[in-house]
Amino acid sequence: MTARRIGLLLGPAAFALTALLLPPAGMAPGAWLVAGLVVWMAAWWMTEAVPLAVTALLPFVVLPLSGVADAQATASTYYSPILFLLLGGAFIALAIERTGLHRRLSLAILRTVGGRGGAGTLLLAFMISAALLSMLISNTSTALIMMPMALAVLQGGAPRSSSAAIAQT
Repeated sequence: MTARRIGLLLGPAAFALTALLLPPAGMAPGAWLVAGLVVWMAAWWMTEAVPLAVTALLPFVVLPLSGVADAQATASTYYSPILFLLLGGAFIALAIERTGLHRRLSLAILRTVGGRGGAGTLLLAFMISAALLSMLISNTSTALIMMPMALAVLQGGAPRSSSAAIAQT
């Protein structure tokens, strides 16, 4: 039996066990069920039994069904403005990558700074361009755009996608 299958079975079994057992003294029954759900999600995350996105949606289904929280309260945590800000930033960064703007920006920085001044000047140029980008778009988008550019310059190659740059760090 593979680790994925073990995790696939172990997670729901841990939740079922917490649902059957009485909570420890001083712990609310709802909190005890949430602890079981956390163990379930941790088992699925560690073994990657199901995709991470499916695991992340588990509370959206389990909490209302177990009576811990109603669907509206659970859904409100998934629809916070911060999450939409991060999602929007990721979409902007992806659009800038797809259009090749990140490549043009890194080449413009290198062309402007060139070989003058060494690493300090190049770092200052990247800091200034990040500051200018942050005035127009969110800091998250700026970081997603600047990371592949900076890594490409450090490695002496062409800029790569944000996902490849993030995976390498």
